[in-house]
Amino acid sequence: MENVGSKSDEAPGVDYERCGNCRQWIPTRTLNMHKAFCERNNKACLICGLVMKKEDFPNHWHCGLCSTITNLENKTKHLQMVHSPISCTCGEELFLESVPDHRKKICPDRLIICRFCHLLVKAGPISREVRDIYYGSDDKSSTVIPLTEHESECGARTIQCTNCKQQVQLKMVKFHMNVHKIQRRNQKPPVLCSNKNCSKLLSGGRASGNNTENVMELCSSCYTPFWSSRYDQRNQKLIGKVAEKYQNQMTNGCEKDWCFNKYCASSLNPNSVCHNTKLSPTDSAVHLITLLHLSKLVPGGSNPKPEYNLCVVDRVNANRRVVAETMLAPTYQGEIGINKIAWCVKALEECADDLERSSAWLNSFAPTP
Repeated sequence: MENVGSKSDEAPGVDYERCGNCRQWIPTRTLNMHKAFCERNNKACLICGLVMKKEDFPNHWHCGLCSTITNLENKTKHLQMVHSPISCTCGEELFLESVPDHRKKICPDRLIICRFCHLLVKAGPISREVRDIYYGSDDKSSTVIPLTEHESECGARTIQCTNCKQQVQLKMVKFHMNVHKIQRRNQKPPVLCSNKNCSKLLSGGRASGNNTENVMELCSSCYTPFWSSRYDQRNQKLIGKVAEKYQNQMTNGCEKDWCFNKYCASSLNPNSVCHNTKLSPTDSAVHLITLLHLSKLVPGGSNPKPEYNLCVVDRVNANRRVVAETMLAPTYQGEIGINKIAWCVKALEECADDLERSSAWLNSFAPTP
């Protein structure tokens, strides 16, 4: 059949008129000739407006159940294929338009690749357990594909969690690991000793329980030289001990060949204020004022957290702090500031100062953005 009707509602020119039968725009000078031919040979369908030859009109058919327009000879085939129920191999009766979705998602006889054993198996019916519907959800999209009976049984096998060493069902692994991610993100950071050259942790470390609280917020090793059983009003005697310690560091040094303290005459630090020489008492006093104001001992100190630059007696302790700041911290894309150093120190402590293992520990257990 042929549609000879117009495709435009606007006249192509001034000298054009529309034919009342086929709705085409015809030049005015030939309109009468066109009408005589068109009305004798063509007819328009009152339902769809399709214009066709009169001899083709009896073969024109509209489906009353859908919007299909076809020839009358295709009527029986259309009704049987589209509007008659089709029996699936699983025994369910459904119409043609529902077959693809049924075979893809619901049909028990469909073949799937099990998400746990990765074998091509017959799906079987959808699991009726409510939690299996939840386990079939996808975090990356809003799609929910419930577990089939095979996947529910296959996913009930257990494996050991690499983080907590608990036995976890395969179908619960994704959600079990999400719990670890939340715990990892919300865990409290370890607290470092306030001495910038010390790597001992006041909390969150293996030996944190050996530390006692003190006004300087130092670990037990760093606080020992300043401890006193006498009552010290306004920490006056303590300030004197700290000043004496700093003065001795800058004028005499600690005489340790591995010291990296910026305020020590024996330091290997290239940024040391002593420049590999012993300072005079006058020069050291200038730095002493700055150092005392970095602590909370002196009234008017602006530093919210006390900060000290004391030499440490333990070589392993000092080296660990240097490695954490210079080698491990630049590779850790996690927290910032002192918390970043604290996590790096904890990683070194957990991995026996092995740099490669410590970096892997940070990626697995420390908080990340």
